[in-house]
Amino acid sequence: MKKILLLLFCFSFIKADATNVSGIISTNTTWTKANSPYIVNDNLSVDSNVTLVIQPGVTVLVDSGKFFYVDGKLIAEGNTTDSIYFLAHKINDPLYYAQWRGITLRLKGIHDTSSFKYCRFEYALYAIYSEGPSLNVSQSVFKHNSVAVETHVFAPAVDCYFNINNCLVTENGKGLYNFSRYATGALTNCIISDNIVGCEDESYKGLTVQNNEFNYNETGLSLSDYEQSPDVRWNTFKGNSYAGLTFRNSPTNISGFSRTKNAPISNNLFIYNTRGLQIWDLDLCTISDNTIAYNDIGIDRNSGASNTPSYPDSLVITNNCLTNNLSYNFKENYTADFTLKYNWWGTTSIPGIDSSIYDYYDNFSSGKITYMPILTSDTGCQSVTPPPLCAQLDSVVAKATSPTTATVNWPAVPGALGYEFYVELIQSTPPTKGTVTTSNILSLTGLVPGSTYKICARTKCAAAPFIYTWVCDTIQVPTAINTVDIESPVTIYPNPSNGSFTIDLPTKEVANIVVTGLDGRVVYSDTKEGSNKISVRMIDHVAGIYLVHITQGQNTYRTRITIEE
Repeated sequence: MKKILLLLFCFSFIKADATNVSGIISTNTTWTKANSPYIVNDNLSVDSNVTLVIQPGVTVLVDSGKFFYVDGKLIAEGNTTDSIYFLAHKINDPLYYAQWRGITLRLKGIHDTSSFKYCRFEYALYAIYSEGPSLNVSQSVFKHNSVAVETHVFAPAVDCYFNINNCLVTENGKGLYNFSRYATGALTNCIISDNIVGCEDESYKGLTVQNNEFNYNETGLSLSDYEQSPDVRWNTFKGNSYAGLTFRNSPTNISGFSRTKNAPISNNLFIYNTRGLQIWDLDLCTISDNTIAYNDIGIDRNSGASNTPSYPDSLVITNNCLTNNLSYNFKENYTADFTLKYNWWGTTSIPGIDSSIYDYYDNFSSGKITYMPILTSDTGCQSVTPPPLCAQLDSVVAKATSPTTATVNWPAVPGALGYEFYVELIQSTPPTKGTVTTSNILSLTGLVPGSTYKICARTKCAAAPFIYTWVCDTIQVPTAINTVDIESPVTIYPNPSNGSFTIDLPTKEVANIVVTGLDGRVVYSDTKEGSNKISVRMIDHVAGIYLVHITQGQNTYRTRITIEE
C-alpha cells in the first residue's frame, strides 16, 4: 500500500522553474526555493504522521477548485528577506476573492501543530481552515481572501489551540472566524484593517484579543461566547463603519456548556467608529479603563428577542473615558434600568452629562441610567484628537489610451485616508466594496477592446460617514488603434500589408521589434541591427490591426500595421 501511495504523489515539470504537485504526500517532504513555484494542479493531501516543510522563498500556486489537505503537519516558515507565497494559479477577477480553496488542516492531524511564518495568502476561499490541529501563524499577510483564518473544532477529544501573532489581515471578507467548541485561541499584535468583519468569535472557550489594531473594517471585532469569556485588552478600534466591537451574550447553557467566567474589556481605545461598542444582553463582563471618544455613539446597549442575562447585575461599566462622541456617549436601548458609576464624561456638568446619555428620558421604552458618582478628571484617558476633515470626491476622469488600457484620476481630497475604486463593464452590477488605494491616479490594463466601462471611486474618511457615495465616469474603449493617439517617428509600409512590410527607423542602432494583437498577445518578436530599414514577415496571422513596438537604445516607439487577407 505504501508503494502505491508514493506513486500517487506526482512531480512533473511544466517548465524549468515550475513544479506540478498533486496526489498524496506519504513521506516527509521539503519544497525548495530552487524548484519553486509549486503548482497544485490537482487535489493534494499531506498524509497522517507526515511533515511537509516549505522553505523560504517558495511560491505555491493552487488551481481553482483543487483541495490542499493537511492530515499531518505543514511547516511553512519564511524569513524577513524571503517570504512564502500561497496564491491562486490564475486570478480571473481581482474583485472576486475565492480564486482557490485554501489550505485545510484536518482532524486526522490533531496531535500535530502546523506553523506559518512570513507567509502571504491571497485570493483564497479560506486561506487557512483548521478542523482540529493546533496552529501557529506569525509575521504573515492575508489579503483579498473570503476568510483569512477559520477554526472549526468540535471534537471533544481535541485539546488544541491556535495563535495568530503579528500579522497583517487586510481587505478580506472576514479576517479571523473562530467557531470552536474546544480550541483555545489568541489574536495578538495584529493589524486588522479594511475587512468586512475583522474578527468574529463564537467559541465556547473564548478568545484572547490583545494589542491589536482593528481599523476601518465594517465591524472590527464581533464576540459571542458560551463557556469561557474573551479577554479583550490593549487594542485600538478605529474608524470601523458599523462598530469597533460588538458583544452579544449567547444562551448560557448549550449542550452542557455554561459561561461563568467574567470577560474583561479594558484598556482599549475606541475612536472614530460609528459605534465604539455595541453590546447585546450582556452579563459577566467588566468594561473598564477604556478611552471611548469621537465615535458617533460611544456605547450602544441593546436587548435581543430571546436572550436574557442570567446574571443581570454582573455587567460592570466603570472607570472609562466617554467623551466627545457625536450623538451620545452612552445609548440605552435596553428596557431595564442600569447603573454605570465612576466614568469620566468629559465634564462635571450634570446637564452636559445628561445630554450625552440616551435613556428613559429620551424614550420611555428605555431603562433609566444612573451614572453618579462620576470621575472628576481625565486622569488615565488616552490622548485623542478630533478626526481630520474629509469630503466627497468632486469628479472622476477616465481616458482610454489604447484598446486595452486607460488612465483614471480625480482631485486629491485633503484629510482623506484613501480611496476605493472599482472598474466594471457597463452592464455589470456594481460591487458594494471596491479596491483600496491611497493614490488618486490609476493606470488600467487588460481592458476588452470595444467595451464600455464604468470607473467609480469614493473617499475613505477617518470618521463618519467614513465612505461617501460613488462618483463615476464612463469610457468607451476603442476597437481600432487609429482612435488612439499614438505618436511615432518611424515609417511603416506598405500599410495595409499582406504580412510583409518594412520599417524605416531613425538610426541604425540595434532594434527590438515586438508585434502584438489588440489583446496584448505577442505574435512576432525579433532583434535587428546594422540598418535603419527593417524587413518584417508575419506568416499565418489573421487579418486585423496590430501594434508594433520598437525599442532602440533608450527610445521606444509605437505604431500600427493593418494586415489584410
